[in-house]
Amino acid sequence: MKSGECFLLVGKERLLKKEFIRELGKKHFANLSDATMNTQEWNLAEDPALAPALEFIQTAPFLGEKRIAVLWQIEELEDPARKNLLACLENLPSTSIMVLVSEETSTKKSAFLRDIESAATLVACHTPFDKDFPVWIEARARKMGGTIDREATRRLIAMAGKDTAALQNALETLFVYIHPRTAVSSQDVDKLLGKTSEEDVFAIAEDLFQKDTQSALEKTLYLFREGVRAPEIIAVLAGQLERMKQAAALTERGASPQEVASAFRVHSFFQQKFFLQLKKLSVKGISRLQKRLLECDLSIKEGRVGERLALERFILES
Repeated sequence: MKSGECFLLVGKERLLKKEFIRELGKKHFANLSDATMNTQEWNLAEDPALAPALEFIQTAPFLGEKRIAVLWQIEELEDPARKNLLACLENLPSTSIMVLVSEETSTKKSAFLRDIESAATLVACHTPFDKDFPVWIEARARKMGGTIDREATRRLIAMAGKDTAALQNALETLFVYIHPRTAVSSQDVDKLLGKTSEEDVFAIAEDLFQKDTQSALEKTLYLFREGVRAPEIIAVLAGQLERMKQAAALTERGASPQEVASAFRVHSFFQQKFFLQLKKLSVKGISRLQKRLLECDLSIKEGRVGERLALERFILES
């Protein structure tokens, strides 16, 4: 009898991992209800108990042909759980698909991951190098059935940063915005993202850094009244946070303000605000904000919370 399938996802890029899992579901399930009943995920960093996942994957599918078990951060497993997992991989039922996700960038430094690799299909999920981001964005645009010119790509990176989730979000929003056209121009990027990319996002971000939640809420609600959607605000804010984090890291390593301004192409008009914000920040603090913003974005995409409530909650908890 044919054994089940196993995939080992390595790398730091969560977006690519989530997309792989989503595409796997589309391939094997005809509708959302089938996928929901026959797919479960476990984060082993939060709960290292392996038994529920093994029981799930060895149980026959419910009104379907496959079951998918996703185990995040498998490097957190310890013996004998590691041995139990490897033993399970040797005898996976034909109805089973296991997706094992690791934060490690390769299997070279881990004997455990190499053992898994021998029984699995390895899938690399890596963030593009800086020089490859334009090509990455253009490939994403083609996958969505459209195109984006190089100047538009450059402007998009400047506004949304080099966070893949933020860039993906911004691209999706752009194609909705230009429909029925399929070619994104630099003018489209400016029209859609320009109103939140610099002055508005600086103002909201500054309020967050100063813990002025009331002012941040007022500015965000103003953008909603102006017709700006939450994904647009989130995409640009995520890019701004990433840029600030990288600038903070550079500052912590001793770079001068001139070097930082040059490295991040901060317009002279915004430099004073930029460095005032930077003085109040740390890489750790910005990372916490990024995590909360990601949770906000996921809650909207998964339909758990409305756009306005999700952003209000993000601001209040920041």
